[in-house]
Amino acid sequence: LWSERKGITKKGTYDTIKALCEKYNLPTAIDDLGKMTGAAMHDKKRSGSKISIVLIKEMGDSYYEKVDVARLSEIAKG
Repeated sequence: LWSERKGITKKGTYDTIKALCEKYNLPTAIDDLGKMTGAAMHDKKRSGSKISIVLIKEMGDSYYEKVDVARLSEIAKG
C-alpha cells in the first residue's frame, strides 16, 4: 500500500496481492511492528542502518531497494 501511495507500484496491485493471500489463508497484516523491526536488525540483508526490501512495480516486476531500518515501520503501516 505504501508503494502504491508513493507511485512506485501500479494502482490495484496491493488489492490483488491481498486477495490472493486471503484466498490461500496467508497472513495479510503484521501483528507486531516492533518485533518485525527488531528482527530486521539481525537480518542478513541488512548493512549498517540499511536493509534491502523488495518493491513491486506491478505483478511480475519487482526490484530490491535499500532503505533505512528506521523507516520499516512507516513502510509496513502503509
